[in-house]
Formats: sequence, C-alpha cells, structure tokens
Amino acid sequence: ILVALSIFPEKFFIQDNIKLGTLALIFVHSFLLSYKTYITQKKLLEASYILEKRIKERTVELTKTIEELKERDSNFQAELNLASELQKSLFPNQSQTYPLVQFKIFQKGLFQVVGDFFDVFNHTDGSVSFFIADASGHGISAALLTTLSKITIRDTIMKIPEPKEALKEINQRLLNVLKTHDYITLFLFTLFPDGKLKYANAGHNSVFLYRRESEKLEIITSKGIFLGIQTKDFYFEQKETQIHKGDRILLYTDGFTASIKRKKLSQQMENLKSIFLNNQKESLDESFEKIIDEWNAINTETKEDDITFVMLEYTGTK
Repeated sequence: ILVALSIFPEKFFIQDNIKLGTLALIFVHSFLLSYKTYITQKKLLEASYILEKRIKERTVELTKTIEELKERDSNFQAELNLASELQKSLFPNQSQTYPLVQFKIFQKGLFQVVGDFFDVFNHTDGSVSFFIADASGHGISAALLTTLSKITIRDTIMKIPEPKEALKEINQRLLNVLKTHDYITLFLFTLFPDGKLKYANAGHNSVFLYRRESEKLEIITSKGIFLGIQTKDFYFEQKETQIHKGDRILLYTDGFTASIKRKKLSQQMENLKSIFLNNQKESLDESFEKIIDEWNAINTETKEDDITFVMLEYTGTK
C-alpha cells in the first residue's frame, strides 16, 4: 500500500526487510498513539463540559441561597430594629420631670438589643426608687431576660419600697420564672424627700456618690447575691445615707469599666473615679457630656459587653 501510494520506492522493502518491519511498527504505534490521544481529548472535553455544567448549576444554586440569606438577614435586622425600639421604650424618659431627681443616661450595646437596664419611678408617699441592672449574657437572650425581669422588678418595687425586702421578693419571683442558669445583678435605691437614701445591692458594681458641698467622692456598696440564683444562703444587706441637694450618683454596668482599656480592676475604678470627680462643676447636662467625651477619648478597644452609664442628681423638694 505504501509503495502504491508512492510513499516509499518500489525496491525499498525488497532491499531491506528490516526497514519494512521497523517502519510498519512505527506506523502502527503512531496510529495507536494518535487514536489514544483523540480518545483522551474527547474524554477531557466531555469531562470539561460536565464540570462546566455542574459549576453553572451550583452557581445558580449558590446565588439563590445567597439571596435567600440576604432576605432573611434583612428581615432579621428589621426585627432587631423593632426589638431595639421596643426595648428603648421601656427606659424612663429623660425629658420627663421627676420629683427629687433628674438624670441622664448613656447606653452603648454590644448588639442592637442589650442586657442592661435602668428605671426610676415615684411612690405615693413622695419617695422615688431607681435601679440599675445587668442581665447575664449578651444579645437577644440577655434582652429577653431584661424585658421579662424589668416588669417583675418594677411591679415588686412599687409594692415593696424597702430595697432589702424588695430584692428578696424579686429573687423569689424570678426563681419561679427562670429555668436556666441566667442571673441578674441589680443595685436598688429608694430616695425620700428629706434626702434619706436607702439601698441594697444584688451583686452589682459599687456606685459613686459625689457630695456637692465637700466636693468629695464616696463609694457606695452593700453585700448581696445575684438575682435568679437558687441558694438557701441568699442575703441582701440594706444600708442608708443622707444626701443633700446637688449631690450626684453615678451608676454603671461592668461594661463601662471593662471598656476603659484592659487594665486591672483597681486601675479601671481609679480611671472612672477620676473622670467622674473632675467633671462636676457644670450643670448635669454639661457634666454628663464631658464625662462621655472623656470616656470616648480613652476607650480605644473593641467592646466586649453592653455599656450603661447613668448620672443622677438629687434636686431636693420643689
């Protein structure tokens, strides 16, 4: 065939049979190699087509999933915004007039809903109760605990103005409701028209009392266990002191001190005392703004907890 096709001369195979066998072998190997290469390329093309098809299908599925997640996130954020607004409505109105006190509140949540809360309300005898509290945890779970507890706390204090007895009753009522390991710290005060201040503490941070006349700062605290803890040894110590017109009280949650750089607790307390004491010459509004500005200036680290800060001033009887 190769001679008929004039690929080799007529005497080529006669003169050298070895060349014939060698070339035939080369030809067969070349043919088989070409065929194998063709089959391989065909399989690669088929595999490439299948892979491309699957990638397109998965891309469509992934795009759909991403859009669904975006929609869910958008709905979730809308619900969180609503929950945040509802929670804010539970806080006392700073522009409202209260007998005996005026106050300012600063709050910065780790998330949109928070586990810190504060309240102030009047009693029929002319006294005023106020408290600051911090629920364990963060985010939605802490916010739910906050909302549930605040209703219980306020209702109890309205009926039992004595701080120590109120905390006992609040603890018992919370134990009947809470079935988890969550707890609440709370510092409760009752202020009377003559300036007598009674207080009891349920495991919360100490607070600062600024005496206007002496320009001195006092630390106020008392012994007590967290609320919501099941124990036979729970105890709340009640104390009292006398305050005068113009005296101010600083209440805060632990997120406030923890955010003042990562120093030892003693150093954090000294920082807070210094900020509070050095900004008491102006009106309540002006002093409050200066304290917040100074706090923001040294708070350079990422928040790890909700932050609530309340400054309250005894205005005396009007």
